[in-house]
Amino acid sequence: MPFRAPDGLWNLIEHLPDQLLFDFALWARTQKKNPARPPGASRGVHVIGDRRRLWLGRRVTIHPQNVLNTATGPIILDDDVTLEPFNRIDGPAYIGKACALLGGKFTGGTAIGPGCKIGGEWEASIAQGFVNKAHAGFFGHGVLGEWVNLGAMTTNSDLKNTYGTV
Repeated sequence: MPFRAPDGLWNLIEHLPDQLLFDFALWARTQKKNPARPPGASRGVHVIGDRRRLWLGRRVTIHPQNVLNTATGPIILDDDVTLEPFNRIDGPAYIGKACALLGGKFTGGTAIGPGCKIGGEWEASIAQGFVNKAHAGFFGHGVLGEWVNLGAMTTNSDLKNTYGTV
């Protein structure tokens, strides 16, 4: 089912996993044959789940010590993406053109726009184009607009100190 018009930004995050599943199905139907497969575990790249749910664009570079988990949802690595060592990506996820993931954990539904450099922990969030979060820290359940630069150890939280609903 296609994404419905959001009532607010919070709906973007709430419906992100479903939208990514819809997008992957559309991508798989409309794109040319998946142009490449990742190197196997013997090269230090581990795919958990069905490799058919992993789509690699052209000129994708995956360094050793990366884990791509398609058991939780499909993963699209668009053209010219670089995965530096020590990333874990749990699908569903879309990593946009010319992005670099610099080592981190990406969970809960991830949509990262073109030209981003992201490291650290990233959960259920959207980054528009050219976002820079190159250092450790946590970003979760949020939306970052274009050209946002987060400094080292930047962390946000959506957990109240009473553990109640935000």
